[in-house]
Amino acid sequence: MKIAIVGATPTGAVVAAFLKDHFSDVTLINVHLSPLEAIQIRGIIVSGTSTMYTPNIKVKSIEQFDNDYDIIFIFSPQRDNHMILPTIKNNMLKPCIVVSFQETLSDNELIKAFYPVPIISAVCHFQAYFKELHIVNLTTDSKEIALHAFDLTDFHDPQSTDILTIKHILDFIGQTIIVESHASIKWSKALFNASIDSLSSALNCLYGDIIQHPLALQVAVQLADEVARTAKKQQILLTTTTDINYNHFIIDSDCKMDELKTILYKAVSIHAASKSSLFEPNIPLHTINNSIKRYAIKVDQPTPFNDIIIDCLTTAQNTGSLPAFHENIQLFEPLIKGSHFR
Repeated sequence: MKIAIVGATPTGAVVAAFLKDHFSDVTLINVHLSPLEAIQIRGIIVSGTSTMYTPNIKVKSIEQFDNDYDIIFIFSPQRDNHMILPTIKNNMLKPCIVVSFQETLSDNELIKAFYPVPIISAVCHFQAYFKELHIVNLTTDSKEIALHAFDLTDFHDPQSTDILTIKHILDFIGQTIIVESHASIKWSKALFNASIDSLSSALNCLYGDIIQHPLALQVAVQLADEVARTAKKQQILLTTTTDINYNHFIIDSDCKMDELKTILYKAVSIHAASKSSLFEPNIPLHTINNSIKRYAIKVDQPTPFNDIIIDCLTTAQNTGSLPAFHENIQLFEPLIKGSHFR
C-alpha cells in the first residue's frame, strides 16, 4: 500500500512518522521545500509525550507529485489548495482514497475539485508543534491518543469500504471513530481551534497559560460560545465525547459560565503543553476565525471576541512581531465587563 501525506504540518509529520512504522511506502509531500529538505537529511523526530525517530522518509515537492498512491491524506492548509488540488487531480491516473484533514468548516472545495472521487473528511484530536523543521513535539498524552485520535466521516456512505480501510490504517496510531455528519466534526474541531488554538496564537502562549489565567479562560469560553451559537443557527449538531458535549457551549447564565470554565479547563489540561502552530512557517493565520465570521454574518450572529482574535493576528502578521500576552488580553476586558454573564 502506497500512502501520500500532503502537507508537512505538525500533525501531518506525526502521522507520516507513525504510519512509516507500519507501512513501508509513505511519502511526505509539501508545497514549501524548507521542511522537506531538513526531513530528507535528518528524518522525522517525534518528541514530547511519545518519542520516535523515523529516518528515510521519502519527500517530494508538490510539483513532483505523481499519483501512484493508494491513499492520499491532505493536511496542507486551505490557502495552498490552488496549487495542490489541480496537481493531484490532473495526476490522478488510478482510483485512490482521498482523506481531508484540512482544518476548515467544510470540505466542499475538495469535494468539488475531486468529483466524482468521494472525499473522506477527518479531524485529528492530538496536538503537536514544530520545535525545528524536522522535530515535532507531541503534547497530547499517548493514553489520550490511544483512546481517541481521529474522527472520520464519508459524505456519501458512512460505512463505505473506503472509510473502513482508512479507519483500519489510522487505528495503528490511535482509536479512530466513524461519525455520520461531516459538518458536525468540522464545526466541533473549529470550536476548539477558535477558542484555544487561535487564542494561544493571539496571546503568544501555551494552552496551559490560557486555562491558568482567569480572564483568558473566560475569553476562551466566550469564543466557544460564539462558535456554538453560529453552528446552532445553522442547525448543525456538534459532536459529543466522553467528556464534552460541544452543543452545551452556549452561555445562558452565570452558573453556566462557571460550569463551562470547568469543562474547558479539564478538556484543555491534557493539551496544556501545546501551543498554537499559527506562527510556524507555512501555516496560515486565522483562517478558521475568518471562516467563522463569514458564517456568523450569514446567520446574524455577533462574534465580537472572534473579531478581536482576527485583529490581533492581522496586526501580528502585518508588523511581523509576536503578540504580547498582557497587552492583548487587555483588549478583551471591555467585552468581558459588558457581558451579561461573567
